[in-house]
Amino acid sequence: MTELIPFNKPTLLGRELMYMADAILSGHTAGQGKYTKMCESLLQERLKESAVLLTNSCTSALEIACLALELKPGDEVIVPSYTFVSTANAFYKFGVKPVFCDVRREDLNLDVSQVEALITKKTKAVVPVHYAGVPVDMTGLKKICSDKHIHIIEDAAHCDITSTADTLLGNHGTFGAFSFHETKNFNCGEGGALIVNDDKYLEACEIIREKGTNRGQFMRGDVDKYSWVSAGSSYVMSDLLAAFLYSQLEDIDEIRQRRQKILDLYTSELADLIQSGHFECPAFDKKGSAHMFYVLAENTKTRNDLISFLRKFGIHAVFHYIPLHSSKVGRELGYAPKDLPVSLDVSERLVRLPFFFNMTEDEVKLVAFGLRCFFTGATNKMTEHVDRFRQSQASGAPTIDRLSLTKSA
Repeated sequence: MTELIPFNKPTLLGRELMYMADAILSGHTAGQGKYTKMCESLLQERLKESAVLLTNSCTSALEIACLALELKPGDEVIVPSYTFVSTANAFYKFGVKPVFCDVRREDLNLDVSQVEALITKKTKAVVPVHYAGVPVDMTGLKKICSDKHIHIIEDAAHCDITSTADTLLGNHGTFGAFSFHETKNFNCGEGGALIVNDDKYLEACEIIREKGTNRGQFMRGDVDKYSWVSAGSSYVMSDLLAAFLYSQLEDIDEIRQRRQKILDLYTSELADLIQSGHFECPAFDKKGSAHMFYVLAENTKTRNDLISFLRKFGIHAVFHYIPLHSSKVGRELGYAPKDLPVSLDVSERLVRLPFFFNMTEDEVKLVAFGLRCFFTGATNKMTEHVDRFRQSQASGAPTIDRLSLTKSA
């Protein structure tokens, strides 16, 4: 069946092409142009005392942090197993050993209570991931790490820099890393940002980002020429992509509010199914970024059957990560799948529902109705409901979308 409701649609506000055209006509589309500086300045206003460096991905931001801390083969970093491969690979590629920690069942975040037992003399950093944009217990983690002089590098790929000052994510550790991939709340196709919270590492990060050269100092007039001064790579974001990104960062709060409304509607529509125990649903923190909505089915078979049922009607739901400790590399590092039981369990039961910025109220309700039909056995009702939905779309009659917050271009 033709896809009716995709899993994701990249956020678009209407100004992207205008700003990209401006970047092209300016004659500067490579990194460190006008829009790069505007994005960094806007983000820096949110992060107060932190420095912001745009990168070509969140992965690159984590790699810069690894190089800036001069981590070397034999060093260790503690990372959650239930995360995207970049969280570990950004260190593993340089010979640093990832040590996997289990996650909390309540929010799928790093289980801070298990971190201290994993620390050895080789531990140099802990990399918490704020899963679904819900904050990790940073107070507890900072206490452990500061006592043992261990760096914190926040993987804030699911976050959106909209929280209040007391819950702002990305500025709790030495570094923070954000993602602007097309699946994220703000996007430019592929992109990221490194948040530098300790000034003594800023110059090193700038050099690493610019292929290991002191080009940044040259551009500021601090030196009369630039040259190769350290290890580095091509980690800068194109100004063309920064122009795309800036059009969305202008509306940080509006995007956040709309996504929260979608999350709240899902929660409301599925409340009775959650209460009756058909599936588990996390208590999404209002201080989070409203990045995704997921449920935990009873077992793997139910999860797979639900995904298949929704896809039969053109609704694209997905599962999420395969735990890193149970991957090929994880096994090579000496882990067995059962070593981290929560990560393994949630990976086999989790379903991510469609969630994107311009998702309409009707679309959210149709997805929720699909779950209702599946879990209550009323699957015959789904065909009729989907047919009515398609007819309303084909008629061209606008549907009432009380979620809409999009500004005009």
